[in-house]
Amino acid sequence: MKVQFADCALDVGARRILRKDREVHLSPKAFELLVVLVERRGEAVSKAELLERVWPKVFVSDASLARVVTELRDAIGDDAREMIRTVHGPFTLIFRIPRGPVSTETEMVSL
Repeated sequence: MKVQFADCALDVGARRILRKDREVHLSPKAFELLVVLVERRGEAVSKAELLERVWPKVFVSDASLARVVTELRDAIGDDAREMIRTVHGPFTLIFRIPRGPVSTETEMVSL
């Protein structure tokens, strides 16, 4: 799956993300979190689902989750928290890019 959003291009198959045409380093957990949020873009994703998808069968503290969310926001340039929105009570994240077709082809799809 290849997805383009803002000034970023995500290639899930290659486990690669570019921002402004430069490769961005993400920890494996931050990359997995991004994949989950892209797959569910526009929808609220609960803390329980994030933990199950990114850290299956492992206890994860709230601080660890927050650290990975911060890493991801920094990597994609979401300083204003416009793309990844945190909703409290219960804790959820929403990846706010338009829902649209996602390509599994070689070309990037702009969302």
